[in-house]
Amino acid sequence: MGKNGDDDDEMGLDDFSKRSNSGIYARHAGVLEQWFGNGFWDNRKLVMFIVLIVFLAPLCALDKIESLSMTSAASVVLAILFVTITCVVASIMLIEGKTAPPRLVPDNTEGDVLTNFDKPLGIRFSTTLNFIVRVGYIFHLILVFPVIHFSLRQTVDALAFSGAAPLSESKNRCLGLTCAILGIIYMASIMIPSIWTAFKFTGATTAVSLGFTFPALIALRLGRDGPLGLTSRERLLSWLMLVLAIIVSLVGVFGNIYGMQDGSSE
Repeated sequence: MGKNGDDDDEMGLDDFSKRSNSGIYARHAGVLEQWFGNGFWDNRKLVMFIVLIVFLAPLCALDKIESLSMTSAASVVLAILFVTITCVVASIMLIEGKTAPPRLVPDNTEGDVLTNFDKPLGIRFSTTLNFIVRVGYIFHLILVFPVIHFSLRQTVDALAFSGAAPLSESKNRCLGLTCAILGIIYMASIMIPSIWTAFKFTGATTAVSLGFTFPALIALRLGRDGPLGLTSRERLLSWLMLVLAIIVSLVGVFGNIYGMQDGSSE
């Protein structure tokens, strides 16, 4: 929604920025910049703070998942709209001979699909379609985030307050956890220059965590506190798998940090 640039203060929302082959963020005009021009209103931190206060905080403060049913349905509709418009635009351009299969957009296509919608598409109503796709995707993310936040809040509550009453029965604890989680997420979002940077680190750890780290931890936990009795060999294998998973994750994380410092895009 904001504008992009090398400086964090001048970058748009991360979903509309892209890292080029040289490791520098290519500049793509944001929605607010295209509508109103350059100004304080498309400052990245300010835009994200307003979205947080006006949209995310009221939705995330809800203590029952049923309260988010309508917003979840709306987010699905917006996602379908995004996919439909993208497919229609690609089909029209293919029929008119402006692109050739298997490419969906012309030679100046960007790897991030959204960044292809900040310039003329060469078809009728392209400006209107561009804004529908980009604004629709923004609100899709806004509406789907509270559902993810609800699950995260429940998990944090179960870990930090395992013996306490259900979260839905404690308004103060619910609001406290909501404010803490949103605060941490906001600080992380303004410190990380691009969503692709976050994807690099999550990609280096998520698969290993799901495939090795979590299964090993669960096996060790059940073997200690649950009915599952582990033999010495099984316990050794669990610890070995856990240690190897941590090593692989650390290698991936430090490799990404080295690549960023070296100016590499890999």
